[in-house]
Amino acid sequence: MLVNLMDLINFSDDERLSQKYVKYYLNFKVSKQYRHEEIITIKKMVELLDLDYEYLGGFTYSFILPHLNKELDLIKVTKNSVINIELKSAKVSDGRILKQLNQNKYYLHLIHKPLYQYTYVMSENTFYKIDNDSLVMAKPEEVRKLLLNHKKAIPIDLGDIFKPENIFASPFYMTSRFIQNDYLLTDSEQLVERQIIKFLENDEDVIVEGPTGSGKTMVLYDVARKLEKGIIISPYQVESFQKLNEAFPSFKTISIEEFRNFDDIKYCFIDEVSKIETQKINDIILEGKRKNIRIVLFLDLKENDEIMSSLLGLTNNILRLTSPIRTSREALDFIDSLFYHKKLFNNPKYKVIYSSECYLASKINDYVKKGYTYISYEDNEKISDYSYKLYTKRAYPYEFQKIVMCIDDKFYLDEKKHLKSIQNDDGIYYTRLLYQGLTRAREEIVVIITNKKILAELIDIL
Repeated sequence: MLVNLMDLINFSDDERLSQKYVKYYLNFKVSKQYRHEEIITIKKMVELLDLDYEYLGGFTYSFILPHLNKELDLIKVTKNSVINIELKSAKVSDGRILKQLNQNKYYLHLIHKPLYQYTYVMSENTFYKIDNDSLVMAKPEEVRKLLLNHKKAIPIDLGDIFKPENIFASPFYMTSRFIQNDYLLTDSEQLVERQIIKFLENDEDVIVEGPTGSGKTMVLYDVARKLEKGIIISPYQVESFQKLNEAFPSFKTISIEEFRNFDDIKYCFIDEVSKIETQKINDIILEGKRKNIRIVLFLDLKENDEIMSSLLGLTNNILRLTSPIRTSREALDFIDSLFYHKKLFNNPKYKVIYSSECYLASKINDYVKKGYTYISYEDNEKISDYSYKLYTKRAYPYEFQKIVMCIDDKFYLDEKKHLKSIQNDDGIYYTRLLYQGLTRAREEIVVIITNKKILAELIDIL
C-alpha cells in the first residue's frame, strides 16, 4: 500500500504505540519485523526536507522483492519517475552504500522509468547519491525539489512487477525479453556467475550443479553474453536458437546433434548435461582439452546421479545453485513426495488421481479441456485427439501453467517405497522422463495413476 511518510512517524516518541500502529496501518505480517530506529530515521529525514504533507505521500515502505529476498526501504513511482530512498541510522562505508544503490538500480530497472536514488544517513543528517559511479553527497534541496516536482504517485502493484514470470526471462521462450536484458538474476545466481567468470579468467573449467528451476540456464546465457568466442551446446534443437544467434554474435547456440568440432572457439558451455549421452560429453571434453578450450557444464544431479563420476576428471571446480526460482518450492515438494515417499501437506494445486486404463484417455481429455498440457513419455503415443500433447523431450525447455502426466505399470516402488521404473527403448528410465516433465509446471500438476499398488502407498503421504 502507498503511505505518507508523516503517517509513519505519528508516534515516533512512543516506540510501543508506534510499533502497534505501524504494523496495523501497513498490515504487516506477523513475521515482518518492525524497526523503530528506522521510524526515527524517517522522522529526521522529514524534518530535514521540510515539506508539506501532500508532498510526502505515495511511498511504498519496506517492500520485499519476492523470490529475491531483498528489501527496499522507500519507493515512489510516478508517471515519469521511480524514487528510491534507502535509510541508515548511522554511517556505513561508502562501498556498502554504493553497492546497495547499484543493486537497487539493477532491480528497479524492470519498472522502465527514470530512476532517482538516494541514501539518507541520520547520524550525519545527509543524503548520498551516485554520480559517475562514485558516492557523493546530495543537497537536501535536490531531494526536496524532486519530491515537489513528482508529487502524484501512480497506483502500481510492485508485487506483480516482480512476479517470477516478470523477473526471469528464459532465453528460449521469452527470447525478446532476454535479448533486451529485461530480467534479473538472484544474489546466488550473480555470485555463481562471478565465480564462473573468475575460473574462466584463470583458464580453468567449471561444473555448475543445481536442481530444476534453480536458474542454471539463465546463468549460462548471462555469462555467455558477457564473453567472446563462446559456443553453447544444448540437448535439443529449439526455434529460438536462430533469434539468439542473430542477436549475439559473440556466441552461438547449437544442438548436440549439430556439433561437429570447435572452430575459433574459446569457451564451451553445455546445458542440461544429464540429458546428453555421457560418451558425447566425454568426446567434447577431450576435444576441448586438446584445443585448450574452457568447458563449463550445467547439470541436475537429481536427473542422473551417476553422471558426476564420469565428469570428475574434468575439474574439481564445482559450483551449486540451490534455491528453486522457476519451479515453486511447493511443486518441488510435491515431486519429492512422489519420488521419495515423503509426507506432504495437502495442496489443491498438486493432485494425484486414479483412473483405470480404459478411461485414461477420457480423463486426460477432461484435463486438457481445462487448460492442462499433457506430457507423454513416447513420441508416437496416440491416446486421444486432444489438442495439446507433448513428448517429454519436446517439452524442454518450455514451461506450462498446468501439467498432467501419468504413472502406469512402467513404474514400481522399491523396498524404501521410492518410485522406480523400467527403461524405454533408448535406455532412459521413465522416472527421469517423469521428473523432466513435472518440473515444467509453473502452477498446477495433476498425476493420473493407473497403478493401484503405487496409489495405495501414495495415499498415505498425500
